[in-house]
Amino acid sequence: MPSPNAYQAFAQWRIGTHRSTRGKSVRYFRLTRDHTVIWSVVMYGYYERKLPTVKECIAEVRCSKETARRILQTAVTRGYVRFVAAPEDGRKKLVEPSRQCIAEYESMVDGYLSLPERLGLVPAKRPARAKLAARKKVALKNRPKK
Repeated sequence: MPSPNAYQAFAQWRIGTHRSTRGKSVRYFRLTRDHTVIWSVVMYGYYERKLPTVKECIAEVRCSKETARRILQTAVTRGYVRFVAAPEDGRKKLVEPSRQCIAEYESMVDGYLSLPERLGLVPAKRPARAKLAARKKVALKNRPKK
């Protein structure tokens, strides 16, 4: 279990991230669980190179379909995502993230991925293990061939 200092350091890090994103931000997608789920579906589709449809985004949330549509429409109005016609069927609307949306998502993920190191939760490297592994490698290299 992490020390209380790790929890305090995490809180300090979160405060810093909120302060660093003044003005227009896609924090909108962190308002509720459903906002976050929609954001995750859109970003997953973006990295999968298969943008989700509006219908697919709505299917993943627990709120009503109307609320989910309103979340998406507000995101479009604010410039966080845009609707594009599906190439195979122009009636379907795909949800594409904006550059800002992608940049903030990547910044958030990078922040979370670097947290264990920043908070001192990564176990110290053991030089003895590295030396032992190097010795085994040399021993295997120098062993007589059959």
